Amino acid sequence: MAREVWSFQVTIPAGTAQATPVRVQTTLPVRKVDTLEIVVPPGPAGVMGFAISMGGINVIPIQVGTFIVTDDERINWPLSNLPDSGAWQVTGYNTGDFPHTIYLRWLADVVDTPARTSPLLNADLSALSNL
Repeated sequence: MAREVWSFQVTIPAGTAQATPVRVQTTLPVRKVDTLEIVVPPGPAGVMGFAISMGGINVIPIQVGTFIVTDDERINWPLSNLPDSGAWQVTGYNTGDFPHTIYLRWLADVVDTPARTSPLLNADLSALSNL
């Protein structure tokens, strides 16, 4: 279950061609993403598309060169087994005459590392000084 919410507003400028989309960073610290919530207000009417990417590579949708095209929609996607580097981006185009903003909320949790879960962290090491 997510313990953190990371919120971003991403504006895709008017006149951004699909062949040369804009890439906007929505960087988190290293985190396990549980859910992605996206709100696209009314207005784009098919002229704007976006993808969730990492390092310039599509993650959602997974197909290279494809975009989510929607208008006046709330999207709530439970996610699992995604990269946890936090280097998320929104890649988008907007062939219309007006900028369009989408709203993202990453519901995430801290990644447990071996150091965080190691039983040695709680061990009494004073006995080692007698060796």
